[in-house]
Amino acid sequence: QAAAFYDLSTSLLSPLTGDGSINGTVRSLLVQDDTLYIGGEFNMVDSSSSNTVNGFAIYDLINRQWEISSLQALSTSDSNVVVRSITVSSSDTNTIIVAGTFSQAGSLTCKGICSWDANAKQWNTLGNGVTGEVAAVAYSGVCLFRF
Repeated sequence: QAAAFYDLSTSLLSPLTGDGSINGTVRSLLVQDDTLYIGGEFNMVDSSSSNTVNGFAIYDLINRQWEISSLQALSTSDSNVVVRSITVSSSDTNTIIVAGTFSQAGSLTCKGICSWDANAKQWNTLGNGVTGEVAAVAYSGVCLFRF
C-alpha cells in the first residue's frame, strides 16, 4: 500500500481497507471533514466496480472504504497522470482543487488544474486550464499557481 493509518497509541501501521489499493507513488494528501483525498502518480482499480482511476483517489475515513466507483479518472494523452497538489478552495470548503499533470477528468477538458465538487461528486473546469505541469496552489485573494 502507498498510504496507511498510523495509530499513535499502539505504534502500529495499518493499510487502508476497502475494495482497491494504490499501485504507484503518493505525492499529496488532504483530509477534509471525513474524507481523505490522495494524489500522486498511480493507478487504482476498484475491485467491486472495476472502475480504474489515475493519480487521484478518495477514501471515506468513517466507513473505511474507497469512494472511486463513480469517480471519473484523470487522463492525459502524452504522459503519465501526476497529481502534485490537492487543496481546499478558500471560498468554498466543498470545492477541492486538484493540480498536476493531466488534460482531462473523465470526458471533461481539465488542463493541469481542475476542481472536484465534494457534494455533487463531479469535476468542474477552471477557465481554460494551464498548459504544462502545476506543482502547487496557494490562495491570496486570487488563486496563484506555481509551474
